[in-house]
Amino acid sequence: MNGRGVGEGGPASPVPPSAGPAERGLIRVFDALVDALERARARRRLMALSDRGLADLGLGRSEAFRESAKPCWRP
Repeated sequence: MNGRGVGEGGPASPVPPSAGPAERGLIRVFDALVDALERARARRRLMALSDRGLADLGLGRSEAFRESAKPCWRP
């Protein structure tokens, strides 16, 4: 995938030194797509939590709803 585990937020995919500008651009686009999909998945999981689970994270239902309403491309 992108060289990161779910929720790691580490460095993006390693770019080979021989990669040209087009390849680097494609890698950046791929990484952005993977990040957006991970955010969408995390937001769905957040909405699936019970009120008690949200409270354990220090969140209320309205905060979880507000976060889940964001488009996947918005951090």
